[in-house]
Amino acid sequence: MKLLSWILIFFVFCFCYTCRDTSIEPEKHYLIRVENEIVTVSDFTRAFDIVKRGYPDEAFLEPETVFEIRTRLLNEMVEELIMINRARELEISISHEALENKALKFKRDYPDRVFEEMLLENAIPFSYWKESLRRKLLKDRVIYEELEKNMTVTPEEITAFYKSYFDNTVSEPEDETEAMTFSQEIIRQLNKEKAKELYPSWIKSLWLRYDVEINQAAWNKITGS
Repeated sequence: MKLLSWILIFFVFCFCYTCRDTSIEPEKHYLIRVENEIVTVSDFTRAFDIVKRGYPDEAFLEPETVFEIRTRLLNEMVEELIMINRARELEISISHEALENKALKFKRDYPDRVFEEMLLENAIPFSYWKESLRRKLLKDRVIYEELEKNMTVTPEEITAFYKSYFDNTVSEPEDETEAMTFSQEIIRQLNKEKAKELYPSWIKSLWLRYDVEINQAAWNKITGS
């Protein structure tokens, strides 16, 4: 399930990552526009078909549930396009080497051929998955630069985390080097937790900063409103 979730999440967003010349897109076909990036109605429809695979069939028997899932996907797509624009502003990019290393590390976490078979079963080209992985890494970099890097972790927070962790483990670090590595991991995790708390207000500020447009007529047609 972990592998399937990663694959589906990555693949969903590869539909909306290509920069398009919006001047050649029929106005009625776009659903989301953030600056010069757009998601078309067909992009959203294909992405939703993939998202559905991660839910039990009975989830789509209730109109309210279907609307919630569609709305969640819409918001996630808007945020992804915002991230692309923010990364461009910050001049953040993912190198070919970094992408290859991350993809290889990800594949090594699973038994031989399991990864490839999962892609095949879900009709997901590897090139699409890797592109969506690049975008995921790009998003992580933006969040790190904007939020995580600026967090301050106090000694008291480190101590509290450390005690909580070892309440549920068998042994403590064996030497100073291992203790230092563990402390750095604690700081990284605490930074991520703090960044997660700030994320809603931060992403909301970016919604207001960028020119985010939702084609209401198209959205109403999709949702049957």
